[in-house]
Amino acid sequence: MTQDYKEQFDQQIAFIKTSAAAYDDGNESEARRLAVNLRLLAHDSRHSVSLPSHLGVKNELPFVDTAAPEPSPGAIVFFNGGLCLIRH
Repeated sequence: MTQDYKEQFDQQIAFIKTSAAAYDDGNESEARRLAVNLRLLAHDSRHSVSLPSHLGVKNELPFVDTAAPEPSPGAIVFFNGGLCLIRH
């Protein structure tokens, strides 16, 4: 089962990269798709468990609040409205 979660995690990262590039190219409708993919990676509640939590790695991932100083390369950065930028 962990392998399934790992494959889903990798797929979500690929979706985010593709949608972020499309958004940057002017396709603003990608914002909704980005928000859904980010929710799968970040949201934990009584009724849902994020993919990183299923994998036992959520606290090890470099999610960065944009109010923080400049993020490290490779960090996933959240903006107002749920949009993101994956820095390389």
